[in-house]
Amino acid sequence: MTKTRMPWPWVATVLLMMTAFAMPAVAGVPSGIIPHHCQQILHSDLFLPCYLNDSSNAAIAQSIEWTFPSLSDPNFSTLSWPQWPASAQAQLVQVFQDTVAWYNGGMISYPGTLPPDPPPSADVADYVGGTIPFPTLDYKVAFQIYLQHVAMSLAAEVYQWVPWGLHGYDANTLFTLLSPIREFSDCNAEYSNAFCPSDEATPGNAINTFKFLKTNGLIAPTTIDTIGNVLDWARSHLWHFNGLWTPQNYYYNWQYWGYPPVSRVIAGTPNTDPQYGGYYSTPEHWTAGCYGTSSFLVWVLKVVNIPAETVAVGGHTSVHFMSESMYLSHGDDPYNALSKAGYPAKLLLITLDEYESWFLLGDFATANKNVGRRPVDLAVQYPSSNAVRFLYCADVQANLDHASGAVYNQIFSPYYPVWYLEEVFLWQRIQEAVNTLGCPTVSQ
Repeated sequence: MTKTRMPWPWVATVLLMMTAFAMPAVAGVPSGIIPHHCQQILHSDLFLPCYLNDSSNAAIAQSIEWTFPSLSDPNFSTLSWPQWPASAQAQLVQVFQDTVAWYNGGMISYPGTLPPDPPPSADVADYVGGTIPFPTLDYKVAFQIYLQHVAMSLAAEVYQWVPWGLHGYDANTLFTLLSPIREFSDCNAEYSNAFCPSDEATPGNAINTFKFLKTNGLIAPTTIDTIGNVLDWARSHLWHFNGLWTPQNYYYNWQYWGYPPVSRVIAGTPNTDPQYGGYYSTPEHWTAGCYGTSSFLVWVLKVVNIPAETVAVGGHTSVHFMSESMYLSHGDDPYNALSKAGYPAKLLLITLDEYESWFLLGDFATANKNVGRRPVDLAVQYPSSNAVRFLYCADVQANLDHASGAVYNQIFSPYYPVWYLEEVFLWQRIQEAVNTLGCPTVSQ
């Protein structure tokens, strides 16, 4: 009698997770919680100060902060909302009212003055010339961008433009969502009274980003499904850019001297690099790899009050979706060729336990091995992508066995033994996908 070999315990666990992938259930707190004494002045310019100054919203107010110049201090002072100068508080009130008017008017005409999108670099000549290693934004422009994002967050909360509420987040999460510190670094002392984007994306107008999410039906009843919808859009639209992370190559891809503008990634741009001879003249949704994509996702989700932050995965970058305590195994996962297999993109998310075990602190080799692992795991269950079928058809044509073929050696070998993949009928299921979809001519 032949003894049936049981799967290794860790492999069995992976298969179980792929077969019945359960997202965490987050009860949350709904949006629209307004102090009673503020409700009667909801449509007045007195409302926002009433709301932010109420003790029930102290954590929200403390998370709204900015670095202001001080006449008595040669350095800049970081102040939270209660300590803001009256003129700055008045600016936020006005932007909040303009944002509400814009939304109530069908998201067509914004009554106030919008900062340029994308914003001009404050030190473009120095950046292009290599004097400074990163692009900068004028202090006043950065403040206007920040005011817009805060106003959008508050309006979405107060008027229930999204179902989930700010009161469901702890102080650290609110700080990540509402404070500018993780999006702008203070480089005033060095670079011409300017702020520097901390991550590799240039923010645009919050109203444009919100309209993009709203009109494309990406805002779902839950945060996890909204994240999934945005990842689905990324999977269908984003393309990893060509070349290096240099000012000149940024300009070729996005016609902008600075990190990729969120608005231009959404709209699509041509690649004007002369070495391609116009081959990429048709606009594409270029993204600056895992660094740019992770930062892009942070800024896009911010306008609908979904907190996210960039994190390290080996020598690469990914995203931590804080409301779900979930991650991507690589910022490139959404448009990984293996991910284009028809399953809901939210299945790309991994748990905190997986993140911590795959990307161990101090174990760089293990971390780098696991960069982009989740699409490989999912390909065991969903082996219908062009990438898998392309290699499979080449293996069949070359008459290669499973252990020698490209399907195993180019995709699965870092994580699975051949015998296990045979026991879960991987190659039979790939053949079924080929019977239905055929052999693709390209692997993307």
